[in-house]
Amino acid sequence: MMKPNLLDLAAGVRLPLEVCTRRTAIIAKSGYGKSYTGMKMAELLMDNHCQFVTLDPTGSWRPSPTSNAREARSAPT
Repeated sequence: MMKPNLLDLAAGVRLPLEVCTRRTAIIAKSGYGKSYTGMKMAELLMDNHCQFVTLDPTGSWRPSPTSNAREARSAPT
């Protein structure tokens, strides 16, 4: 369950909603869940009506079929 003003990313991993007003980077080794974490954050930010920008130079991000986030608009890069 998500607490007010917190993004509940995983069990025991919560970020303040203010993360949408900050610069954020997800950095880790290959295979450590960067894409999953970023997509989960994006869905939660959309659910909370936050605006954000993502850079996806590899084209690996796809919308989750179970997401209840509103439809995102994107422009080709």
